[in-house]
Amino acid sequence: MSLFFKKVERSNPRDIKAPKKWYASLKSIGLKKEKEIAVLAAEGTTLDPKEAQLAYSRFGIVVLRALLDGHTVEIENFGTFRLTIHSEGTDKKEELTANHIKGANIRFIPCKTAKETIGKATFKCLENM
Repeated sequence: MSLFFKKVERSNPRDIKAPKKWYASLKSIGLKKEKEIAVLAAEGTTLDPKEAQLAYSRFGIVVLRALLDGHTVEIENFGTFRLTIHSEGTDKKEELTANHIKGANIRFIPCKTAKETIGKATFKCLENM
């Protein structure tokens, strides 16, 4: 299993006059949809791929509901999902209200096993293929 990258020339946004440098940019080889993931998950189990697909579709709904209820969600051997918010600052604590919150984001923190697995990735340049 190799990950593919392409070479991309970029300028430094903090110093536009600095010479551009070349960086590696990860390149996806395609999109795996829920149905394909369900078939892969069902392999080697007694689970029917359609049952797995139903479970995955419910999984997304349940995780989002739990996050919106204020929970952090941990998925064993994968990682943790949590919400963060960003807001405008106020000069005084008493002035800060929910109206100052400008949005929420989903954050994912991989577990140790996931980090170790991804850390073993190998890389190939698309230009060399």
